[in-house]
Amino acid sequence: WFERPSGIAVDADGSRIYVVDTGGVSNDQHRVRVFDAQSGKHLLDFGKRGTGPGELNLPRDVTIGLDGLLYVVDGGNFRVQVFRPDGTFVKTFGGIGRQGGQFSRPKEAAVDPAGNVYIVDSAFGNFQIFTPDGQLLLSVGSRSERDGMAKYMLPSGIAIEAEEGNIDLAV
Repeated sequence: WFERPSGIAVDADGSRIYVVDTGGVSNDQHRVRVFDAQSGKHLLDFGKRGTGPGELNLPRDVTIGLDGLLYVVDGGNFRVQVFRPDGTFVKTFGGIGRQGGQFSRPKEAAVDPAGNVYIVDSAFGNFQIFTPDGQLLLSVGSRSERDGMAKYMLPSGIAIEAEEGNIDLAV
């Protein structure tokens, strides 16, 4: 069923499960697989290896916005792609670079109670906060081998409490 599953999300009503399949260097199965949460039935796949809109290269994670849109961390393309629940491409944001709003090694995503999208970047040692439209609000942290406020060494995951909005960062 999978090459390399790496991320999972369940929609708000608990009816669908979205599983990111990272794929591999020798195949085009870089995709999101969608299943019925009750029966386990495979419903559809979207994405394939590539660099164009709706195409993925080593996708890492998926999270679901308050509006029901899917935010897929497209790691090998250094961006986030946004899809409707049926897999229809909506938009993309980010890109490779060293400036705010750009990525070096995006890994995981989460959505806060206000609908903002958080993306962890392992190489930058930070997480960036975007509006649901993809506008950068804030970048938090920097890479460091030493302990300190907002100093992270290779963060790889993020979770946000639904009620309080507290952030848990996996480092």
